[in-house]
Amino acid sequence: MEPFEVIAAVRPWLEPDELVAWRDGRETRWLLVGRTSCGKTSLRNALLGRSDPVGLGGVTRAFDRAARGRDVWIDTPGIDGRDTAIDTLGPGFDEADVVVWVVDGLQPLTRTERDVVELLLPKGTPLACVVSKADLLEDEVDAVLERVRTNTLHLEPYRIEAGDLRTYAPDLSGHPRSPRQKRALAEALDAVRERFARSERPVSPEELRALTDIRPAVLDWMSRWTTHTERMKVTELVADFTDALDALRNDVLVRLAAHPALSPHLPRLAELPSPPGETEGLLATLRMNAAGRTAALRELRGYAAAWMAEAQILLSDWAESVPTDAEAAARWQRAAQALERAEV
Repeated sequence: MEPFEVIAAVRPWLEPDELVAWRDGRETRWLLVGRTSCGKTSLRNALLGRSDPVGLGGVTRAFDRAARGRDVWIDTPGIDGRDTAIDTLGPGFDEADVVVWVVDGLQPLTRTERDVVELLLPKGTPLACVVSKADLLEDEVDAVLERVRTNTLHLEPYRIEAGDLRTYAPDLSGHPRSPRQKRALAEALDAVRERFARSERPVSPEELRALTDIRPAVLDWMSRWTTHTERMKVTELVADFTDALDALRNDVLVRLAAHPALSPHLPRLAELPSPPGETEGLLATLRMNAAGRTAALRELRGYAAAWMAEAQILLSDWAESVPTDAEAAARWQRAAQALERAEV
């Protein structure tokens, strides 16, 4: 799922500034490289919609940055000598989100150019090739494009364009995200997920009923407990029953306390009934031991049913005092699912 879809889903629970980093169209750094006088500055001017001075012999002597919206275009000195170009352009390749290799359409693509780009291009950084001076190539445009395509095949450029860069701004969109952008988006997404998890989660009426209806859980527990205790003596039955019922009671309270929207209201819940105390348990054990296992199980089931009925009344009364919002809960669920499916 793309960032703008995630933003739409989680906006009700996050502040606007918490979503700034996680959005589509983050700053993209475009590095323009190529031999001297190949048309890098002309391309940048066309993309920026302006007309900076362009001259012969390579007027760009150092990195020259210009921004438009969230795009930063970095013009660079021309590639002449291999070693000099590697030293000069290395830092630019390291920070680039997209590298645009401008190829002079009137000159053959040189081994020096290709060596520099191949050596410096970081793994995963998108590459585009733009052939300049296409207006002077006449019917040779397709042949030049095919030659560039053949000689850059191993670099896997996502796009190869040609045009008169003095007047033509090629479409360079559609590039995959760079490793730098992926890291930045991943960090921003982690922060959004953490903040979203800390925000108060709404509870729907249906969810509240499901959390406070303990009858299915008690009946299931009684069925499993009866099977589990087939080989127990009566004294062991009573002790195990008391421990198991106490665990069930605690589990109900823990599940309610774990819900961010319910925990603030939990102090208003009257204390749920407790299992038999030590003295009461001892007397019950003596009585059940005399009556036998079958009678003991029957009495314990009755005790569990009474406990369930009393606890259910308390939980139902408490649930009526807890505010619920079905629509907000549904939006929350959609936001949580959007964050699960978010991509970087």
